[in-house]
Amino acid sequence: MRNVCATSPTNCRADGSSRSVATDLDGDGLTDVTVASTIVVNGDGSRTTTQTATNRNSTLRNKTITLLSTDGNTTTVQTDADGDGNYESTNIDAEVLNLDGSITETVTNKDVNGVVTSKSVSTWSADGKTRAI
Repeated sequence: MRNVCATSPTNCRADGSSRSVATDLDGDGLTDVTVASTIVVNGDGSRTTTQTATNRNSTLRNKTITLLSTDGNTTTVQTDADGDGNYESTNIDAEVLNLDGSITETVTNKDVNGVVTSKSVSTWSADGKTRAI
């Protein structure tokens, strides 16, 4: 994996837990958008990644929070696409290893009110060659 901290105009923590990237979108020499990303290892071993984009005037442009479960089998992504402080969408992707070695994956999408807007369940065979939806 490429070390972004060594090759881009960024500010990074030595342990890799956070970085920020300033971008000049229109070439006028001023920072238009700053994207900051932090990774926190929670007490239970799960990980929370927060990525926030702010405009030149420090207003929120967008924000995404990703939670990876301790076992790595469930990922929850909340997205505030317009910076208004509301998470317009939540995506939950959960995988379960079945006794026969197959994997069942459930993907659930929710809107700003927590209402399920779509859900899919897929099962992969133990050898990974067959998928049932």
